Amino acid sequence: MTGDAQGPTAARPATPEPSDMAEPRRSHAARLLRWVGIGLLALGTVGIFVPLLPTTIFWILAAVCFGRSDPRLQAWIFSHHRFGPGVEAFVRRGVLSRRMKVAAVIGILTSFTISAFLVADMRVRFLVGGILACVILYVVTRPEE
Repeated sequence: MTGDAQGPTAARPATPEPSDMAEPRRSHAARLLRWVGIGLLALGTVGIFVPLLPTTIFWILAAVCFGRSDPRLQAWIFSHHRFGPGVEAFVRRGVLSRRMKVAAVIGILTSFTISAFLVADMRVRFLVGGILACVILYVVTRPEE
């Protein structure tokens, strides 16, 4: 063999370095987080107008996604006149105001009451009630501003 294109001495394409391969994954992850954040922001925005659909939790999750993908959109959420300060306080410091806690608990209890009337299966009622009780416990145990 003389080293033609088929032989063992043929030039092989360079193998990318591991650092070159990591960048596209991070880029794809950032794009995915951005789109997830946009979806969560949209759900939260719908929640402003639809009773029993929460706004703040979706905006908190969107802000976390944007913090890892698009800081400009995170800053936009934080600058919102109504929801921004509470979202920023929770994302940055893990604190909730008393007003936010009360609103969350009222919303959760209202949702449970409505679902209890709509769901006939007692096992599902207990499952939903148990999950929502854990959520309430989490909310009320957060530090306050």
